[in-house]
Amino acid sequence: MLDELKNKHSVNYYGYHEDKQHIFHNNHLLFLPTLDENFGHVIVESFLHFRPCLLSNNTPWNDNELYNAGYSISLDKKYRFKKILKNFFLMDQYKFDKVCLASKKYALDKLKSSDY
Repeated sequence: MLDELKNKHSVNYYGYHEDKQHIFHNNHLLFLPTLDENFGHVIVESFLHFRPCLLSNNTPWNDNELYNAGYSISLDKKYRFKKILKNFFLMDQYKFDKVCLASKKYALDKLKSSDY
C-alpha cells in the first residue's frame, strides 16, 4: 500500500528523532497499521500534537473515529484504508483543523478517564 502511495504522494518514514514536534507538525496524519496489540506511545504523541491517526484496530485507541480524531480499521479491509487516505488528501483546511483539534481533545480526555 505504501509503495502505491509513494507513486503519487510523499510518504515519510521516521526512526527515532529528537524533534518530534517538528515531525508531527510537518505531516498531516499518523498511519500505523500495526499487526499486534500496541498501546502506541507514538499514537499518544500524534494525538497530543494535534494530529489524527489512521490505525489498525489492534490498539486501545479503536474509538478514535467516534471523537473525529481518526480511524481504526481491521487490517483485512485494505479498501477502507485507501478510501480514508483519499478522504484526508481531499479534505479542506477547515475540516482538517477540526479533526486536529478533536485529536488532542480525544487523547487528553482518554488519558484522564478512569475507564482507560
